[in-house]
Amino acid sequence: RGRKMMKLKRRKLRSAVLLQIAIRRFKARRSFLKQKDSAIKIQYRGRKMMKLKRMKFSGAMLLQKAIRRFKARKSFMRQKDSIIKIQYRGRKMMKLKRRKLRSAVLLQIAIRRFKARRSFLKQKDSAIKIQYRGRKMMKLKRMKFSGAMLLQKAIRRFKARKSFMRQKDSIIKIQYRGRKMMK
Repeated sequence: RGRKMMKLKRRKLRSAVLLQIAIRRFKARRSFLKQKDSAIKIQYRGRKMMKLKRMKFSGAMLLQKAIRRFKARKSFMRQKDSIIKIQYRGRKMMKLKRRKLRSAVLLQIAIRRFKARRSFLKQKDSAIKIQYRGRKMMKLKRMKFSGAMLLQKAIRRFKARKSFMRQKDSIIKIQYRGRKMMK
C-alpha cells in the first residue's frame, strides 16, 4: 500500500514537472516569437535607415539610429539575463523539493519499521509467556491429583489452550505481516 502511494506521488510529481516544462516551453516560445518579430522590425527599420543614409541625411539621424540600436540591445540583454535567473531559481527550487520529499519518505519508513518491530516484540513476549504456562501445566499433568483437582485441571487446561490458540493465531498473523513488510 505504501509503495502504491509512493508510485502515485511520483507520478503526480512527474506530471507536475512535465506540466511546468510545457508551460515554460510555451512562455519561452512566445517570448522568442516576440523577440523574433522585434528583430524583424529592427531589421526593417535598419534597412530603411541604410536607405536613408545612402540618401546622405544629416549626422543627427545617424546618431539617433545608434541610440535606438543601443537601447534595443540593452533591453534585449536585460530580458535575457532575467530569463536565465528565473530558470536557475526554478531548477534550484525543484531540486530542493525533491530532497525534502525523499527525506520525508525515509523518515516514514524508519517510523513504520520501529512500530512494527515494537509490536512484534510484544507479541513474541506474549507467546513466550503462553509457552511457559503451557509447560507448567504439562508438569502439573504428570503429577497425580485427586478427582476434583483433575477436573479443575482439565477446565483450566481447556481455557488455557483456547486462549493459547487465539494468541498463537494472532502471533502467526502478525509475524506474516511483519515479514511481508520487511520484504
